[in-house]
Amino acid sequence: METQLQISVCIPMYNSSPYLRECIDSVLNQTYENFELLIVDDGSSDNSTDIIKSYQDSRIRLFKNKHNFIESLNLLLTEAKGKYIARMDADDIMMPDRLKLQLAFMESHPNIDILGGGIQCIGDNNDIIIPYYKDVIPIAMFTEGNPIANPTTMMRRSSISNMKYYKQFIYAEDYHFWYQALKNGLKIMNIKNIVIKYRVTPTQVSNIQHNRQIKAAKLVMKKFSWLATEKEAKYSIPLQSALPLSKKKLSVIITFLNEREEVECTVKSIRQTIGDKVEIIVINDCSNDNYPYGETLLPYHIHYIVNRERMGVGASRDLGVKLCQTPYFILLDAHMRFYEKIWASRIIEELEKNEKQLICCQTRFLSKDKNTGKTEIIKESPRTFGAYIPFNKNSIWPDIDWNLKEQKPKQKKENIPAVLGACYAASKQYWQYLKGLEGLKMYGSDEAFISLKVWLEGGKCLLLKDVEIGHIYRQIAPYSIINKDIIYNQLFIAKLLFPISVYCKTAITAIQKNQILALQVIKEINHQNAKINEIKKYFKTIFTRNIKEIFQYHKTYYKYNNKNQPQYDLKEITLYLKNNIPNDNGIFEGKTGYILWLCIYARTIQESTLEDFAVTLYRQVESAVEKQQLPWNFGYGLSGIGWGILYLWFNKMLDNYPDTIISSIDEQLKCIDPIHIHNSSFQTGAVGIIAYLSLRLSVGLINWPTELLKKWEQKAKDIIEKTTDSTCLYFSFLFLTIRKEAEGCEPMPLLNSWLNSPTHFPLKKEYWKYTLYDGILGHTIQTITY
Repeated sequence: METQLQISVCIPMYNSSPYLRECIDSVLNQTYENFELLIVDDGSSDNSTDIIKSYQDSRIRLFKNKHNFIESLNLLLTEAKGKYIARMDADDIMMPDRLKLQLAFMESHPNIDILGGGIQCIGDNNDIIIPYYKDVIPIAMFTEGNPIANPTTMMRRSSISNMKYYKQFIYAEDYHFWYQALKNGLKIMNIKNIVIKYRVTPTQVSNIQHNRQIKAAKLVMKKFSWLATEKEAKYSIPLQSALPLSKKKLSVIITFLNEREEVECTVKSIRQTIGDKVEIIVINDCSNDNYPYGETLLPYHIHYIVNRERMGVGASRDLGVKLCQTPYFILLDAHMRFYEKIWASRIIEELEKNEKQLICCQTRFLSKDKNTGKTEIIKESPRTFGAYIPFNKNSIWPDIDWNLKEQKPKQKKENIPAVLGACYAASKQYWQYLKGLEGLKMYGSDEAFISLKVWLEGGKCLLLKDVEIGHIYRQIAPYSIINKDIIYNQLFIAKLLFPISVYCKTAITAIQKNQILALQVIKEINHQNAKINEIKKYFKTIFTRNIKEIFQYHKTYYKYNNKNQPQYDLKEITLYLKNNIPNDNGIFEGKTGYILWLCIYARTIQESTLEDFAVTLYRQVESAVEKQQLPWNFGYGLSGIGWGILYLWFNKMLDNYPDTIISSIDEQLKCIDPIHIHNSSFQTGAVGIIAYLSLRLSVGLINWPTELLKKWEQKAKDIIEKTTDSTCLYFSFLFLTIRKEAEGCEPMPLLNSWLNSPTHFPLKKEYWKYTLYDGILGHTIQTITY
């Protein structure tokens, strides 16, 4: 028979009457009975205490406190008499065997101090959360978030006797409690058994105090990060100390996270090929895998820095560039291999010729055997030549892909649109002039970002084909990659470098792929607007190339890498158009669509006769608009005609601004009241006019009443709330964004934002539709322009 009280079940309570009786009953009905039930009333104003007093069970002890949650939690710790403390919330339900299961585990595992378990959600969702980690939870898991559910815990009272909850971490006080535990050397573990039913409601603290909870959790996360890097920090150079001056010309900067033996292998490979001819800076971005990096790197005479808080690859690389004391540097991942002895001298040679370039080396694709640790070439890997940004219609821009098309086979180097492969070099001065990777979060898009800035500034990306560096490619990274950070980086780049129309396209694509994360990111980007605009102003003073020029350069490489697509006889298509002029004047299937196709094709092949044909059609459309008998929609009427004509103007395919036709369209569309439009579609509904307005407002002010424009703003907001159609979302979001911050901006109208042509088209001409929206005209034009 047990003489010692084994368990103190501790429950804080505040206005918990709706669920309190169910909670208490679940405790009192446990299959194990040697426990006391401690409840602290945290200043309730409902009848919660009356409910407790209605029980006639000697195991219940009730304490009353003023409304101070942290004090109430600490009171429970002070008053508990049991060998173990079992936490519980007043709206949850304890599974019948919880106490029996957890007590048995703790008694048979005296090395475990705190034990959590699984939960089954009730209320607003029915999720079942089972802890996946079987062993003692390492510090690493706590640096990523809280891996233990507080109301499931059973704690050895003797182990936590010198610990308490702190007010400055309220709403993440349990997370900080686990920090104290690990700092004191305690061991925490989860069992897979579901031990409570966890109630999810809109009024629970984690919902009401969500922002404060996140803020407090971030503070605790930093503490865990410092705890996780305590040993490694002893080997680190203090960040406040400058690196010693160097007479060498090149620094190798390696940033990593949880790469284990690969860091030493990479450094060793460098020293074996070129000895000490370069400085090596290794930046540990808060690794939490408990690997002795500093100790293993001692023999290689490197500069070792440990980030006590995770900065991400972009900020870590910028830190390395800032610290380096050589004129040039190369950035590496920590899983690379070197072969030639000339690689450093070749990089230095090219950078000394021209500092305004970003140099990429040839990539040798490697894999690593998990069992033997040996690396070998991936036989099926293609030979690549840098990278390009394809700007795929359904991708979040900037996307990036390997370039498989060599331009200058007989030469040792060639210009490329973008670097890729995590081995690129530059001048320190030029990198900082471009502001490096400033603004990026954690991981993702760094190669695309810096490559775009180099070309926009007037520099170039260069591939050294005679220098090959091995890169181990893995299916799983040794760290967690957060999709939100990736989306943020893509939207940040789009907002900073691209026209507003392209940013909006990127944002809508992100929303369609992950609505919750994308909306969070867009809100964050909006908060960063002032900072982004400051950087934009600086870039305007140093950029010498237009973004449209860069887009077209990447489009050329897209064509090179997609040569397997069917080639169509564009001259034959032109002949058909001349012999089959439609009566329709619209952009989808009529003359305006013909005009766009002819003008774009004429520019591509420098054919003036096509332009003459387009002018003839233009006059016919202009005449039809002046008669004021056309519908107002986008597909077949005024909105699409206006958009198409402005597209030609913005892309400099018209000699003069088309004032006559645009003024007529403005006046006719001004008579349309959006309140009376119940069709919201793009083709024949309200979004068609919104699309026109998005482009029209980019020219400048439109002679419409302010109240009318406000009605269209409300219409756009209503459409965003109700539709899932990507084109409708895009133009509505673009219109609202322009109205808010960018009227009169330089636009980049995107044909591909609304073209609906199939990716593959039948080769037999009898199946062709000669239309822009969904036919052969739209299909062929997508390979020429955006």
